[in-house]
Amino acid sequence: LGRIERPPAYTGRVGLPERELEELLQAPRTKSMMGVPGRKVFEWVNGIQGCNTRLIANGVGHDHGDVKAIISDYVDAGLMVILDDCVYLGAAGRVAAAGRDRLHPNVVHGRFGYLTSEDPSQRLREREHEQAVALAKAQFLHSGILAYEGWRMEVTYPGAGGTQIRPDLWVLVPLEDGTAMWCAVEVERSASGDAAIERKLGPHRIARDLKEGWPVLVIEGKGVRSDKGRRDDLTPARRFAALGSDLPLLAIPFHQAMQGRMTDPDQGWLRAGETVPITHLAGITNRRDLIVRPGDRAWLGKRTESGTLAAISS
Repeated sequence: LGRIERPPAYTGRVGLPERELEELLQAPRTKSMMGVPGRKVFEWVNGIQGCNTRLIANGVGHDHGDVKAIISDYVDAGLMVILDDCVYLGAAGRVAAAGRDRLHPNVVHGRFGYLTSEDPSQRLREREHEQAVALAKAQFLHSGILAYEGWRMEVTYPGAGGTQIRPDLWVLVPLEDGTAMWCAVEVERSASGDAAIERKLGPHRIARDLKEGWPVLVIEGKGVRSDKGRRDDLTPARRFAALGSDLPLLAIPFHQAMQGRMTDPDQGWLRAGETVPITHLAGITNRRDLIVRPGDRAWLGKRTESGTLAAISS
């Protein structure tokens, strides 16, 4: 608790510990983070910032009114701010997140601080993409697939010019034999032409050539609800599947992903002119280190060439 709400300076008198704890539990920042729903909301905003309250409620699986009240408490406690009708961690919220993750606050400030700066340009530019990632994460969770933000593990290959694998999400896909496999997820709204798609595939080809081909799921398009919108999603999804046929890659139009078809056993994902289930990735991926067996801790880690270790676990 002391990492969330700083206790008062020591005065030389111990006093009654239970009274100090009671006061600490009633402090605004601590009180707002108590309880499972409050923690879920904090984790969601820390993971994907720039969501509106309905997106957050959908993601954490709680009533929208309850989530609005929780966020209001966080705002009153100075942990969150609302900008352009979207929710972000404020400076104090980033410090709380750093303490919880045992990171230096500057790490979290460096990752998210620009989102609450006085210049809104980059925040507004990224908002639609982040909200699409939030929708995708919620859909995975609702389908029973664990999902984590991509920034929780970024893989760098210094010997390949600093090439990075920086997906939007990491998901743990259940397989037919009872195991599960970690996969990278890219939510792509803009790359639709061949040149743009090839640029997106470049880092994955470099990783494959270094004997580290990462299974990747591409969710393509903007999900516009119209016949033209569905065509605009389907055409580049097919291009991704065709151009990425040399990689362990599946693609799906955004609107189909949001219809719950990501875990359909018979259809949904595109692979080199075919329609396949999500579990098809297991047969085209040669990465035993990404497999989680029953009883294993769901852990994903990578020691980079520079010697640093990035990991996510649950």
